Amino acid sequence: MFVYFNSGVRDSLLTLVKVFSKLGPIFALLVVFYIGFFFVAQALAIGVSSGPPFGPGGDLGDALYNFFGLLTTVNHPDTLMAIVDEKWYTYLFILAYMFVTNIIGLNLLLAVVYGEYSEILADRKETKAKLRSQMLDTAFDILAEGDDRDYISMDMLSRILRKCSGTGEGTQDDNDFTEMIVRLIDVDLDDGEGGDDVVQDHQIDRQDLHELIVFYTAPIALKPPTQCEYRFEIKQEELKTQIQTLEAGHRTDEDIAKIQELTDEIDLMQEMGEDGRRWAATFPCLYWVTFKTGANWPDWECLKEFFPYHGMSGVYKFHTFYFVFYLIWTLSASSSTQITPTDCYLLVLSAVIQTFFVVFAVLGESRWLTAGAAWHYFNPESKRSYANWTNFLLLICLWFEFFSMCSSDSCFKNKTKDSEAMLVISANTIGKIMQVLNFAVETPSVLLLIKSIVKTIPTLVPHFGLFLAIYYGFSGMAISFFCGKCLEHPDSGGPGYWGQGHKDSSGGNPPATSVSPASGTPWSDTAYGGNPYYYNLNYDGFPNAIMSLYVVMIQNNWNVAANGPIEVTNKYFRWFFVIYTVFVAWIMINVLVGAIIDSLDGVRKEAILEASGVMDPLEAAVSKRLEVTKAPSGRKYNWSWELGDMPLHGEVRDDAALCEGLMDIDGVVLSPEEAEQKQDILWLRTQLDMLKAQNANLQESNNRLEIRACGKPGGWW
Repeated sequence: MFVYFNSGVRDSLLTLVKVFSKLGPIFALLVVFYIGFFFVAQALAIGVSSGPPFGPGGDLGDALYNFFGLLTTVNHPDTLMAIVDEKWYTYLFILAYMFVTNIIGLNLLLAVVYGEYSEILADRKETKAKLRSQMLDTAFDILAEGDDRDYISMDMLSRILRKCSGTGEGTQDDNDFTEMIVRLIDVDLDDGEGGDDVVQDHQIDRQDLHELIVFYTAPIALKPPTQCEYRFEIKQEELKTQIQTLEAGHRTDEDIAKIQELTDEIDLMQEMGEDGRRWAATFPCLYWVTFKTGANWPDWECLKEFFPYHGMSGVYKFHTFYFVFYLIWTLSASSSTQITPTDCYLLVLSAVIQTFFVVFAVLGESRWLTAGAAWHYFNPESKRSYANWTNFLLLICLWFEFFSMCSSDSCFKNKTKDSEAMLVISANTIGKIMQVLNFAVETPSVLLLIKSIVKTIPTLVPHFGLFLAIYYGFSGMAISFFCGKCLEHPDSGGPGYWGQGHKDSSGGNPPATSVSPASGTPWSDTAYGGNPYYYNLNYDGFPNAIMSLYVVMIQNNWNVAANGPIEVTNKYFRWFFVIYTVFVAWIMINVLVGAIIDSLDGVRKEAILEASGVMDPLEAAVSKRLEVTKAPSGRKYNWSWELGDMPLHGEVRDDAALCEGLMDIDGVVLSPEEAEQKQDILWLRTQLDMLKAQNANLQESNNRLEIRACGKPGGWW
């Protein structure tokens, strides 16, 4: 039912079924390698006293099973050590077997499985996109008006979309969103520049309608009013409106002075930067000191290539370097059983440094635009939200750890880390975790990787769902085969706790007197019974089954974990674990690993391009429409709406690929790679022009900024 009602997982399963039909050649090749080397192993075992089960007269099932275990590297190379003892050159055979089958064969299987899986899944997605396109064509034929049947009126499409979006009229935001989508698809760009050649004829033709699904599913949302850039634009609009109102009337001397004051304020806002961060700060100079002073020092160009903190202020560099040192200190001190006075002094020093830093950062990040100005530091929409939150939580952890140590004993003296001081241990552990998280988000390259991983996760949900469904199915089969048998009471002929020293709830543990029905071996002499506490890897319920099969899946002594349920039933059940290994440990894990590599690589490349200012072609196309399309208010839509992160994979990209001309640049149809290269060139030219202009005016602007921002009544405050 989980697979049936989850479309993504269902598509992955159907894709996997098709993949199996194409895996015949690679499986045949692996079987050829396996059988061929097995015959060689049998030949090597001839004349060796302990050669069976590999030699003539041995059990063929045991030999094949053990040889399969060698392939999975479990207890490698113990399987053939008896033969090595008499024929040293068997080592060469083991090396050749493992290289050909494990290193080449299984990695070839990984490449083939995921290659076929990706290709078939892409074909299914393209087919679905074409079906959606055909449905839009059908809808257009039904709704088109006039004898020529070549367009739908914009008003009609807006009414239909409002009706389809819900049972009622919907909220004003819903209506505004629907109106925006219809206007966006109505836009035609003649030259791609978005100037006076933008055409909005209020007629939705067939090509326009095909773009509907792209813009409707794209992550377009209203700009959060707490973002500095948006508030910056709003404030400028308000000031310009006031100037226009004053200029339109009979200007008095007071009006002229007011106009000059408003003009000066606009100039100051522009000098402080269009991102609005400095302008919006309640204490601009404190913001400058905390976040800007000492940035790019020392001024060595070579540092930019490898130094992750090059663009940080001097305050941030000191803070980062100190806590990197403290992280290393606590890492080395964590192996000691004693808490020394030095640890305590460094802890309180760290807490004091963190207190000053957080207070300065909160004041520097506070906003005078909203009632809760100081709380902007904790605003999740802030570009520094990760760092702000980890710094604040680290501050809490440091003081909590210090006071918890003082509460259990004197603050600055030797203390023993033991189970009686659980509060200290908990505080210490949480503080160390927060240190690691803070280091990760404060390091730009690591934060980029974290964001890439977070963005990768949604693309893996269908693959992971399919993996869980198959894993769950094997767990259910294992329970039906082995439930209640691995710990069957000795009085019933079962192994109990396999002859080990475990005591049950009654305080006793009856000895296991019988033998295994599968091998005739005493329970404690089996591989499973000879490993302490392996009786916990049983199948008496889903939690136990999931954990036991997990051990088999990661190939960690899987032959020992599988030995227990085999011993309590019969040897034929070992093929259940072989099939499970092939399906889950090889095929499903290969699919999941391949999807992770593919998604993470794609997201990371996209993140690097975004950090460089190069937009994804589809994101650039959607953003362009927002920039040139007018709302009913007369403003362009990008004034209050913005495009979020476009998913790396998904229906929106499949549908966009079928929209003719959507990603055109300058009227030329480009491939996504060509569009990306052209965006890169345009961005580099823009950056070069900006750098030339900034280089000439930077010093003068900084001087004016410090004089005008810091020279207000009250100084810095």
